[in-house]
Amino acid sequence: MRKFQKKAMALFIMLMIAMSGFAQKINWMDYKKATMQQVLEQAKKENKYVFVDIWTPWCGVCKAIDKYIFSRADVSGFFNKNTINLTFDAEYNSYWQEVARKFGATAFPTILILNRQGEIVWSIDNLGVPTAQQQTSAKSDVGERLMEQAKMGMQLEKMTDEEFTDSATFAFMQKYSIGFNSKTFDRLIANKEVMQQKFGHAFVRLCEESLGSAAANMLTYGKGGTHILNADKLAQYEEAVKRLNFPNTPTLLIDPKVSIYIGQEKWKDLLDLIEANEAAMTPYMYADAIGSFAESCNDKTLINRAAPIFKKAMTIKTNNREKSVLTEAYNAFINKK
Repeated sequence: MRKFQKKAMALFIMLMIAMSGFAQKINWMDYKKATMQQVLEQAKKENKYVFVDIWTPWCGVCKAIDKYIFSRADVSGFFNKNTINLTFDAEYNSYWQEVARKFGATAFPTILILNRQGEIVWSIDNLGVPTAQQQTSAKSDVGERLMEQAKMGMQLEKMTDEEFTDSATFAFMQKYSIGFNSKTFDRLIANKEVMQQKFGHAFVRLCEESLGSAAANMLTYGKGGTHILNADKLAQYEEAVKRLNFPNTPTLLIDPKVSIYIGQEKWKDLLDLIEANEAAMTPYMYADAIGSFAESCNDKTLINRAAPIFKKAMTIKTNNREKSVLTEAYNAFINKK
């Protein structure tokens, strides 16, 4: 009997230890009763940064992170101590829809660190979906990545230029994607000459990866599957590209527009764009355009107009991987035509 009691007690203790990792919740401000201005006023009052989680009811990843990561004692304890916390439904009403667009939320969840002026300091990315093991484990890699990025986001504005451009900070920025519409990206551009001198092509690649990840997300997906152009985000993107002024600036400037016209099925605008910017088109951009025509365009006049443009695209210089993707898209287009 005593052996059974000891085993039962040991099992109970182990269960309590395991459950203690999920014992708290983040103290969120109620977005149904508060405004963004009130959130920022609270941040100024408490001299804290703002942690923002933007989600939608249909987002499975949002639900998983809320259930298994935000409920952890280490995660909730960190944010309750260090930040004013706001989570809101990007589709709740016109007010919060506009706030979501202002912050460039085109994919969900969008998780941000804001300063007390409401400016994005850091976009928290590369979290991943909590696995079954992470959902029950005493330690979660997703939670660690979340807090690691939040800590850096709250430090960046306080750094000197020397600290900002050192190898440790640069390595951190390489590890995680930088939101091009953030204060961090602005500072990256402001220190372009120093960063390029110290890190060479790695700096260029870091900037282009951040811009590239944004290029495909210029459309906000509204209710009923509508595609709404986030004009503010596109303008911010174009300004950042022009300020960086890399050799492939023409390509970077038209890249998101190709995605936009495909997403909104503006086939004539897409063909006009391609014809006016042939030298800036890449094999993958052509492949997206050709494949999208094959899949979704049913206007015979536009299909006939596109045929010689896409045939010419097949003659551009490509490596084996690019050629394969381009050929597959072109064959699909020809079969439809």
